[in-house]
Amino acid sequence: MKLSNVFIATLINLIAISINDISLVEGKSLLVQSTQASAQKVTSQESEADLLLFQGGEQLKQGQYQAAIDSLQQALEIYQKIGNNSGQAASLGIIGLAYTKIEQYEQAIDVLKKSFEIAQTTSNLNSAARSSLILGDTYYKLNAYSEAINFYQQALTIAQEIEDLEKEAEAANNLGLTYHKIKEYKQAINFYQQSLLIAREVGKYYLEASSLVNLGIVYHEISEPQQAIAFLQQSLVTSREIEDRSTEAYSLFHLGRAYSKLDKYKRAIHFLEPTPALFQELGHQIQEAAALQILGTNYLALKQCPQSIKSLEKSLTIYRQLNNRRGEAFTLASLSFAHLCQGDTEKALFFRRKSQAIFEEIGESYEGIFS
Repeated sequence: MKLSNVFIATLINLIAISINDISLVEGKSLLVQSTQASAQKVTSQESEADLLLFQGGEQLKQGQYQAAIDSLQQALEIYQKIGNNSGQAASLGIIGLAYTKIEQYEQAIDVLKKSFEIAQTTSNLNSAARSSLILGDTYYKLNAYSEAINFYQQALTIAQEIEDLEKEAEAANNLGLTYHKIKEYKQAINFYQQSLLIAREVGKYYLEASSLVNLGIVYHEISEPQQAIAFLQQSLVTSREIEDRSTEAYSLFHLGRAYSKLDKYKRAIHFLEPTPALFQELGHQIQEAAALQILGTNYLALKQCPQSIKSLEKSLTIYRQLNNRRGEAFTLASLSFAHLCQGDTEKALFFRRKSQAIFEEIGESYEGIFS
């Protein structure tokens, strides 16, 4: 049994995690805009509804999702009673966003469509664009990519019509993500580039960082590592400037993957070493395990066997905690080669058999890994 180049390349490139999802620029809560003093006296009912709407928005920001829904439902009932369509659209939009936070997607879709319809009927295009964006996000999370594209495209069209560049950039970025997910890479690149240009124009750095990291990921996936590195280096700089720890972590992770693809293992390790701690800080366990797994494989490629074993054992622990059998199988395979690297053939054979058993259990081939 020998360590094959095919194995290293296979392991580094088949990490079974939804890498792209982290960069989804989710529809943010519809902001409750303060009303200017007007000639007409605002009724006490409308004032009460406005307060409830504001309260619901604050509760949503604090993670009090059910309390937010309760407040917003009360606001909605008052807005319906007094015939305030704008208030109804806003309340429904934020209720829909709250439902997505607690993963009640069907309820979210139902209320968001109502919000979208009311906003369109009353020509409240700002609310229509926002509801459409959140609907796209919701369908994306349900893996209903055709529906997600439909609503993102509507959001993009409306945003262009009302010249809302930030929403236009969000919609373009999320269209890129969705086309990326279904492996239509040319379309994905086009929309990511569109989002990047607008984000830079309006100075929205979080959107710029998101678009850059997504471009880096897609170029890696179409086997253009040098292009990937160029975008990922930019996303790393931008994310650090704005202290966006999530995008920083993904930038480092994918830079490590890109340099691994070029067989520049020392450079890959440079970027991968801080990544597990960042993912741990963010609570992204599957990504932490993947980073440790790839880091261990890069150590192995350099024959740094003890470091490889240490990293891979940490990865294995997390995969087992998450009951991720595929990740466990590949990590066990890596551990087999790491122990072989140290000359311990008995342990190498033990981990190899464990790995093969899981591959057979989950119905995957391990040809090309062990030879």
